[in-house]
Amino acid sequence: MTMTRNQIADGSHSTAAYIGWLKTDSLVNTLDEQARRGFLLDMERLIESKYSSEVVRNYIYEIIVAQRA
Repeated sequence: MTMTRNQIADGSHSTAAYIGWLKTDSLVNTLDEQARRGFLLDMERLIESKYSSEVVRNYIYEIIVAQRA
């Protein structure tokens, strides 16, 4: 027998913390230096101006439990 359960967790991040996380993202790191700096600066401005310096990121965890036969 196998059971699956999804857990959703919200993670609240300051602008600096979220930009720090974006700096480690592999897709962001594929951009050339000028494009990466521009993207990160645009994201920082967006978070500061539209989201009161805080963003919430949703995380979903899938838990699968199986019983041994």
